[in-house]
Amino acid sequence: MEGEEVGRGRQSILKRYNNHVVKCFNPSVPLWEVELEANNSRVVSRLGLPVPAVLDVVELDGGMGIIYDYVPGKTMQEILMCKPGNLRKYGILLAKLHLKVHQVRVDRSLPAQKEKLQHKIAEVKAIPQEIVRGLLNKLQALPAGRSGMPWRFSPWQYTAHRERACYH
Repeated sequence: MEGEEVGRGRQSILKRYNNHVVKCFNPSVPLWEVELEANNSRVVSRLGLPVPAVLDVVELDGGMGIIYDYVPGKTMQEILMCKPGNLRKYGILLAKLHLKVHQVRVDRSLPAQKEKLQHKIAEVKAIPQEIVRGLLNKLQALPAGRSGMPWRFSPWQYTAHRERACYH
C-alpha cells in the first residue's frame, strides 16, 4: 500500500493519503487489538477529546489498518527540534491535554486498563505459565478505576494545530 510515511512505531506505520491517515499494523498484531484501538478512539472522540475521527477498520496486505482523518500540523517533537525555545509553551500545552484526558470519566464502553493488560500478559508465550499466573494474580489485586485514558504522552504523538494539541 503506497502513501507518504508520516510515523512509525513498534507495532505500526502511519501513512498519509490526501486527507486521511492509515495506521498500518504489523501482521503480528491481533485483530482484537486493532478493533480495541479503533473503538477506544471512537469513544474518546465522543467524549470530546481532541483525537482524529476513525473512519474505518480495513484489511491490508497481511495485516489490519485503521483509517483516520488527517490532522494537519507538525508534531510537537518536530516543532521542538526546530525551535527548542518553545519547550515551555508546548510543555504547558501537553500538560493541559494530559490533565484534560485524566479528568474525563470513562464509561464501560472503554475497557479498563486491567482488562487490556490481562490480554497482553495472557498471550505471552516466552515466559513460564507459572509466572504468567503470578502476574495475572498481582494485576487482579490492583484497584479498579475508569478515569483517564490508556495512552502515553510523548511529543511525537501529538500534533500542534492552531495552538491546540491533538493526539494521533
